[in-house]
Amino acid sequence: MQRLFPRLVVLMFSALVVAAALPNVTGASHSWGGYHWARTANPTRIQIIDSMSTTTWRSRLAAVNADWNTSAVLENAVVDGSADPTLRKQCPAVNGKIRACNANYGASGWLGLASIHTVGSHIVDGTVKMNNYYFAQAAYSSSASRRHVFCQELGHTFGLDHNRTAVTCMNDVAGANDPAYQYPNAHDYNELQAVYSHADGSTTIQQAVSAESASTAKRGPDPVGKPRKGGGSSHFVTDLGNNEQIVTFVAWADSNLITEEGPPATAAAATASAPPAAPTKDASTRQADADQATTIPAEETPVATEAPDQAEATATTVPTTEQADAAAPAVPTDLVVTVTGDHADLQWTDQATDETAYRVDRSTNGGQSWKKIAKLDVDSNHYRDRGLKTGTTVTYRIAAVNAAGASLSEPFSVTVP
Repeated sequence: MQRLFPRLVVLMFSALVVAAALPNVTGASHSWGGYHWARTANPTRIQIIDSMSTTTWRSRLAAVNADWNTSAVLENAVVDGSADPTLRKQCPAVNGKIRACNANYGASGWLGLASIHTVGSHIVDGTVKMNNYYFAQAAYSSSASRRHVFCQELGHTFGLDHNRTAVTCMNDVAGANDPAYQYPNAHDYNELQAVYSHADGSTTIQQAVSAESASTAKRGPDPVGKPRKGGGSSHFVTDLGNNEQIVTFVAWADSNLITEEGPPATAAAATASAPPAAPTKDASTRQADADQATTIPAEETPVATEAPDQAEATATTVPTTEQADAAAPAVPTDLVVTVTGDHADLQWTDQATDETAYRVDRSTNGGQSWKKIAKLDVDSNHYRDRGLKTGTTVTYRIAAVNAAGASLSEPFSVTVP
């Protein structure tokens, strides 16, 4: 026993040294296979091509992008793209960029679909599709539902998997019509920071605004199935060889919520060229519902009238206790500011339906004078102010803005510890 004890001490000490040298990965729990965009430095700046059909959808894309840009490692930009119906139906990928589209993709079973082309662990292009066939139905016509799915699918194109244990848009089994599930949460941002914590020796991101080099990867037909009880998702992988893959996440509609038939789907078109290899399912995919067909309609059957968002259909009255022009947007309410380290996180309730932007103002003299520090997209409800100095007392206010003027929230003051 006396001979073994020194050896045991040495082994325990060695184990502690090795453990201390290992990276801390406890916070990394829902990255998507380690996939990420290669870049030489942060923040990551990806161009998201807007191929949405209406002003409402374009505004929603801008708002969802702003939500993800709250992350310390993302500064992505939405750029104009074609809204041609044929292009939106195909939603062709572009090298080094993400394209977002909406169309009537028919009774495919899915609400949203995110697809990335990877070389090794690096993402080289991505697409997001939002299916009007289901969003035109009452069960998914709300702004909360559309934004929940949009936020989730865009998050996949950055390399995030689902998170089924938290209140976040990345939860694919809860919150489809719950406003609390419209946005990323702190863990999503921490996960992105972990995934993008290192720099690469090269970049897969295309920075030229006018460059739209078509992806050379041959994507197969979109997966088609049936709405599922409880919704959920499926993960499909197409192996292109040479360490390249097309990886797709499908957000299925919930059969418990579908109470009516959507617009009729058109017949599928035959393709002149031989189709690529069919997607293969991972172990989490439920076989019975997933593969009914692997074709998509050749032409889009127009949705007669895109169902209005509930937020747009209901007029919002400006509270009489707030001072605002009658034609200006509704006043932002419930402003709360939380300070952590050198940054402040602002959260408020978006009450407006006709704003064109949100503005964040900051004062360092108790509200005697104000400085505009940020202009945000419509539907915004949070902002992070970085670089605050210890001991400083800062006051914030939020303005909802349109052509008629600005409506100001009540100010909120905090002291940086």
